[in-house]
Amino acid sequence: MSGAGATGGRAENQSQRDSDIGWFLDRAQQAAAAVENSDQKDEAHVEIARAQARTGDFVEAMKTAAGIGESGDRARAYCFIAHVQTQVGNMPASKEAIELAKQAVAQVPADASHSAYLGIAYAQARVGDVAAALGTARFFEEVRFRFVAFCQIAQAQVEAGNAEGAKQAIELAEQTAAVFEDPQDKVWASIMITHAQARAGDFAGAMRTVADIATPEGKAEAYCSIVEDQAKVGKAAAGKAAVGLAEEAARAITEPSSKVRAYLLIAKAKVQAGDFVDPKEAIALAKEAAARVGEAPDKALSYCYIAEAQAKAGDFVGAMQTAAGIGVTWRKANAYGEIAQAQAGTGGVEAVKGWIEKLAEPSEVVKACLGAVRGLLGEED
Repeated sequence: MSGAGATGGRAENQSQRDSDIGWFLDRAQQAAAAVENSDQKDEAHVEIARAQARTGDFVEAMKTAAGIGESGDRARAYCFIAHVQTQVGNMPASKEAIELAKQAVAQVPADASHSAYLGIAYAQARVGDVAAALGTARFFEEVRFRFVAFCQIAQAQVEAGNAEGAKQAIELAEQTAAVFEDPQDKVWASIMITHAQARAGDFAGAMRTVADIATPEGKAEAYCSIVEDQAKVGKAAAGKAAVGLAEEAARAITEPSSKVRAYLLIAKAKVQAGDFVDPKEAIALAKEAAARVGEAPDKALSYCYIAEAQAKAGDFVGAMQTAAGIGVTWRKANAYGEIAQAQAGTGGVEAVKGWIEKLAEPSEVVKACLGAVRGLLGEED
């Protein structure tokens, strides 16, 4: 093909992609308007604003954010817009969005403002105002939220290329986590610290942190997160040791829903470490474990994980069958979003449009449409 022909083909593909993205965003907005619950409607518009920002349509994203009724949700939308503006190098616009987020969250009762302030801390750190981000983190009286804020600041510093800043934020997170007494809180915090260390390139430190995690399910998840971050920096082969340790930990897991997650995480980690793995084997094991899950919420979450894994393996029919059987509406909606993302991202746009039109629940339509947008944009998760 000539250079002109290739260029024309790319332009035509880009035009079709933009048209498809427009279709999904329009359909998501129509569905969001039909959502009756005000909290769910606001959440839908937060996600639509995020999607609009991802596509580069900041004008529409800001309009959508401004129309969100609940101030905390409006603040979260502004924070994500600020994040994307930072990614494209528009620092003035990012700072403007952060200020709007701060104005919005000031109207929210303290006990309902945590999520918004976490977003603000991350956005402030990402734009380079680390002192302000640390001040926002210290605003939290509840230690758990202060800990999460320090972890998010560390992530923002990694993304900004500030390795020393990331290290300092991780140290603050570790100091904060030291006061946790509940065993589950300790495991949760150690998993987050492991991920933060690995993202910052401190794989040796991450491995040391995992070694102290008390539960096998915590160890398995943390080891898999190390593999993921090693793969992102071109050290996939180094992840094989962590995969082996994750498998060893998984064998000691007794709780069925935890086994489901571990099987699927390990299968994904093996691929990231450069091993060929038939995903059907992991999915079959996960299904066996899911069948033994007793509590309805845990069962719904387990099948949501399975539907996502099936979709990523290209088994869209199986994924849709799994999703249809999920008994918790919002979990089912999340599953449809993951399926749409995987299917649209691999060329199945028309198929996704077809099954979206058959969905009856507006929240499911919103999630599926925005998942398709993520797939078209090439986002992995």
